[in-house]
Amino acid sequence: MKTAPNTEDIKARFAEWLKSPDVKSFIFPDGGSHNFVIRVKKDKDFDYLYCQTDYRGEGIQRDEKFNYAGLYCKGDGLIYDGRYALRDLIGEPVRGEADLLENLRDRVREAVEAIIANDRRNLTMLELSKNEIENIAHHGKWCAATTARRAYLDGDDGSFPFRCHYIPAPWSDNALINYIKDPLAYAQAEALSYIAKSQRYMLKTFLADDASREEYRAIIKNPQHQVHYVKRIIEAISGTVAKTYRVTIKKDGIELTFKVEADELRYDRESYDSYYITAADRQEFERLFGGRSNYYPQEITRIEYGRAILYEADGAKD
Repeated sequence: MKTAPNTEDIKARFAEWLKSPDVKSFIFPDGGSHNFVIRVKKDKDFDYLYCQTDYRGEGIQRDEKFNYAGLYCKGDGLIYDGRYALRDLIGEPVRGEADLLENLRDRVREAVEAIIANDRRNLTMLELSKNEIENIAHHGKWCAATTARRAYLDGDDGSFPFRCHYIPAPWSDNALINYIKDPLAYAQAEALSYIAKSQRYMLKTFLADDASREEYRAIIKNPQHQVHYVKRIIEAISGTVAKTYRVTIKKDGIELTFKVEADELRYDRESYDSYYITAADRQEFERLFGGRSNYYPQEITRIEYGRAILYEADGAKD
């Protein structure tokens, strides 16, 4: 009677095989199939691993390929970019290609931000072309207010510190290996390269943030700014699981109470669409205010759920 292979024993034998000079294949079962792993030397520090799976019980097939399965680092004894059945044999978490790119991205962004230190005087380029200046003005006119509004609703302090937006290129073989050998040195070199190539872009980022910062200040200075109402409404209904709320508005001097779908109030809106008022109440709303009319955050005087008053605008009780 055959006994099921011990998973921990297979893992231990696999780890020993990786460390040994033996270049023969390693075979291990995987359910009803078997996997054949071979090791191919990349250089003195790394081996490529390739795998073929036998699904038929006939052994390795001459017309099937060995697929790339991972990169073995002799220095730390770990497998990077592990794929296929090897994932089940790796004791440590799989260091996938995407994970390593994300790790590099975070390291480089942190390094760039440390070097620039939120100070545009650390840039070597401090002037832009006329066309670029016009683009920044366009941002100030059409985008900065939206950026500031989102920041206020997210609870940001409105300082808009410089943030690096470096995105790494997909790994080449040598780049991946060099990063594994010395992540800090590789990330530092990438940071310096990014700074050298991105002066113009970083200066534009500083200027765009200036415009967003001004818009944020305008929000704070104006207690009647619409976004204050939106934030109070969102905070008031957060944590409830209601599907509808009972809303009272005062619009054009007319007060009306109706039910509205909950999600319409849970997110930032410059206005609320009457389409999301329940059908039973929508007809009266449109009779009073016109078909497909909207209502606005500052027109909401009360929001109720069951017997609870969740939100009441200033002065609503008067």
